[in-house]
Amino acid sequence: KPDQIAVDLRRQDGEWMKMTDTGPVRIDTQPLTHFLDMLFSLQPADAVSDSPAKYPMFDLDDSSAVIITLADATASPLVLRVGKRSSDGEFTYMRRQDDPTVWSVKRYEPWKLNRTFD
Repeated sequence: KPDQIAVDLRRQDGEWMKMTDTGPVRIDTQPLTHFLDMLFSLQPADAVSDSPAKYPMFDLDDSSAVIITLADATASPLVLRVGKRSSDGEFTYMRRQDDPTVWSVKRYEPWKLNRTFD
């Protein structure tokens, strides 16, 4: 989204750092560890669409989706687009940047992403 802030977190010398204009700043790793654990334990439940025309219905279009990019030095980045929650709150709609399929996913906890790493 245009009003979103990009946060660049990197692991350097075994510690997580927030990259800033003035240089790297060490962050509290516990919230980040909880978020990454949650992210890697996500369970896709159902494929709900593979039509890009339907992305706005799930808040997965360019103006609405939250974009999470995971990268390391050895592989291509994994880019996840996170949309809205289902009406019953049980699922969150997501898709990989390189795949048009929209999935309903259990166990995504967006409040873990909303933590500020100062």
